[in-house]
Amino acid sequence: MENNNTTTEEMEQTQGGAYSYTYRALSPEQRKSAERILAEYEPKAQTPLTNFERLQKLQSRITKTLVAFGLTMGIVGCLVFGGGLSMLLLNANVLALQIAGGGLCAVGAAVMLATYPAYQGMQKRLKKKYGDEIVRLCKDVLDEESSQK
Repeated sequence: MENNNTTTEEMEQTQGGAYSYTYRALSPEQRKSAERILAEYEPKAQTPLTNFERLQKLQSRITKTLVAFGLTMGIVGCLVFGGGLSMLLLNANVLALQIAGGGLCAVGAAVMLATYPAYQGMQKRLKKKYGDEIVRLCKDVLDEESSQK
């Protein structure tokens, strides 16, 4: 029985009572494919990060956090504002829905207006939290550079 995807072994008894043994291995293309898949799933060895890499990673974490926070808050405010505006415009004959729509518009506008000050506040908190470590890493990186010259 031949299988093109795996190693096969066959053992048959011939008519004279002797045994016949057949072994087939993976083709070179199949072996390369299997090694590529193994490399994808095998755990990678953890190498210690340099000070510069740690600095970049920390700066990236701060930037991504701020962008995600600002976008989320702005988009939520915009969606609430749009929902209120839709209620206001589509329900022209129902006063209660117009009032509710106007209220939602006001809430959405307030959230959008508060996004930038909240972003600045978050930025100050993150700078306070990570600032000492970033300054230390920057000095270490700059000292390493000047000592190499």
